Amino acid sequence: MPDEAGRIKPLAFVVCDDIRREITGKDIYIGVYTADVVVPQLPFDLPMAIALLCEPIQIGKASLYMEIIPPGSPGHFAVTLDVDATLTNPSEDTASQNLSIVLGGIPMKIAQEGDIVLKVRHVGLEKWELVRRISVKRGIPPGPQVPTVAPIASSLA
Repeated sequence: MPDEAGRIKPLAFVVCDDIRREITGKDIYIGVYTADVVVPQLPFDLPMAIALLCEPIQIGKASLYMEIIPPGSPGHFAVTLDVDATLTNPSEDTASQNLSIVLGGIPMKIAQEGDIVLKVRHVGLEKWELVRRISVKRGIPPGPQVPTVAPIASSLA
């Protein structure tokens, strides 16, 4: 059993084409996949970026093992992430101090339709946690959805 210090809980994966960090520390997500990934042909080389949003459970250093498995491919992307789960403001609770782990330029070879599976586990533990599953389909990406906005009467005149 690994040391219990430095445990973090994955909350969400954001999967997109690229992530850029501004000098102010803000992340800019470009080309976010909110539903299916639609590719024009198969096989397809899909460059990916991900942000793993986590909540510190226990303070200290944590090591996570992450895998991204594309559909129909014997290869996958795997990485060990060493994270320092330190509170920036110890007077606040841990839930208000979420961590963002960003990885970009991940080469993903999509061989067939199916699911991209993203999973993580703490190094030293056997239990994997499925964090996200994204369906990959061949076709033409849909255009933007434009909602219909009904005018609202205003008392500002």
